Amino acid sequence: MTIRVTTIGKYERPDGTVPIYLSFAGHGKTAFHGLGVYVLPSEFDKETGTVRTADRRRKADFARYNLLIQAELTRARNLLLSLQLAGKAGSILPARFKAMFAAGETDGEGGTFTYYFKSFIEKKAGRTREIYQNTLDKIIRLHGDDVPFDAVNHSWLENFDRSMRTSDICNGRGEVLRTGLATNARAIHLRNIRAVFNKAIDEEVIGLELYPFRRFKIEKERTRKRAVSLTQLRALFDYPYETAAEEWAVDVARLIFYLIGINTVDLFHLEEYDGEYIHYRRAKTGTLYSIKVEPEAAALLEKYRGWEHLLNFRERFKHLESFKAKINKTLKGIASKDSRIPVMTSYTFRHTWATLAAELDIPKETIAAGLGHAQNATVTDVYIDFNRKKVDAANRRVLDYVAGSE
Repeated sequence: MTIRVTTIGKYERPDGTVPIYLSFAGHGKTAFHGLGVYVLPSEFDKETGTVRTADRRRKADFARYNLLIQAELTRARNLLLSLQLAGKAGSILPARFKAMFAAGETDGEGGTFTYYFKSFIEKKAGRTREIYQNTLDKIIRLHGDDVPFDAVNHSWLENFDRSMRTSDICNGRGEVLRTGLATNARAIHLRNIRAVFNKAIDEEVIGLELYPFRRFKIEKERTRKRAVSLTQLRALFDYPYETAAEEWAVDVARLIFYLIGINTVDLFHLEEYDGEYIHYRRAKTGTLYSIKVEPEAAALLEKYRGWEHLLNFRERFKHLESFKAKINKTLKGIASKDSRIPVMTSYTFRHTWATLAAELDIPKETIAAGLGHAQNATVTDVYIDFNRKKVDAANRRVLDYVAGSE
């Protein structure tokens, strides 16, 4: 990176003066930071990077200009030195250096991949923000909070992927839930890293030569079918549970299904119920959503009513992950006892609701609306109300189909 004081003649003002800039050049690119000083071209000394005047009335002003120029030049050089000492200078493009300089940074932290990742997350919202934050948390746990861009290379990505594949996944109490993330779960975090790099390159924070995904391939596997058949679902719902844990798991499975495959995170935090509809903001999208509570679901809401919350799940489980793990572990145990019942997870019932709705020839648009997929922002409130009525009718049909009355 080369730093110097310069002027740009094409920005000449009507009085003939031109602005004084600091220029930051490197990687074939240049960025300019204005100093708020304007002089005639003849009053700028290119050799020394200072200004001078023969007008005695303006000498005091020019002395202040030179002090400002020297102070800003020194600050820029100190920032560059801190980056060089930290081994980060080579990965930063002039545009990013200018942003760091303008923000008043002195230690070069803003030039790191982790710092940029944090600023990237700040522009996200809802579930998307949570997912990116989860990725950054994994990076920090493995490599610390000061990862430079040029450290994230092919080898780094392989090590990060290997760590996700082999590390234990624990709940809030430190209990091991399982070992390693599945292929597609790891792919989400790797794609997040790729998205941050692409954005950094687009904003000229780093150069294309630092892009680490040229030779690194993000693995993925075809998502297996998660829905179960009507017969298998009925077998679970009719299962003659032997323990309180099995009764609870089957009831939670029923409730998820009766509420159109509500996501466990939304069920766990559910609070608002007006006696006819539950209302909540979807964690995944941040959008408000309502589901009509049919009698089957209303009975379960009452059965598991909490003292401090609508449902007692948050009173029984401190963490969402423990809640999900308990459901899935118990359902797996039930499947091992009854050959009619395949292994299911909390997400099975969302897919199954959609599959059974399709079997009943319910339109795809109604199924999508029932699952809470985002609607076009231009639709009218009348259309939304009408659509909700269709979703209500669709859910009633699906529940009757499972009960054998459709």
